[in-house]
Amino acid sequence: MEAAKIISSQKKNVKFLVVGSESYGEPEYAQSIYKLADSYNLKEKLIFTGFREDVPELMGAIDILAVPSHAEAFGNVAIEGMAAGKPVVAANNYGLLDIVVDQKTGLLFKVKEANDLADKLITLIDDRGQREKLGNAGLQRVKEVFDEKKQIKKLEQRFFDLIEAKKND
Repeated sequence: MEAAKIISSQKKNVKFLVVGSESYGEPEYAQSIYKLADSYNLKEKLIFTGFREDVPELMGAIDILAVPSHAEAFGNVAIEGMAAGKPVVAANNYGLLDIVVDQKTGLLFKVKEANDLADKLITLIDDRGQREKLGNAGLQRVKEVFDEKKQIKKLEQRFFDLIEAKKND
């Protein structure tokens, strides 16, 4: 919300799509987000979708994917965004570091640093060429690194290697 407030003060023609719902047991957190959005006068700029199953269609509707997670074990949504050819702006922590390559497939910002997140998003809002470059590179990375068939083959090979090592013990 902080980054959206900053961006909205500088860019009048932006909208933010907030996809997903609160985690189990966090209804107070969700309410605090809605109240914060109201207090920042962002009601006209934000679209809260709640839980959605049509993620590919939503990816088609955006220009940039922001993943501001404070802690993300593995950022599937970042891979989904990259697979859709979208540039990703993600927090520089945990599993996101294994997915987004800073300045190549997306931009990383400091965790919980709204100004840094806003700066990175504004950079991409202002530079269509950079958005396209990062989006294309992200799509290529997904094809090379996160392809499902390639991952399954690697996993199978690892199992075979472990079985062979066990036999040799």
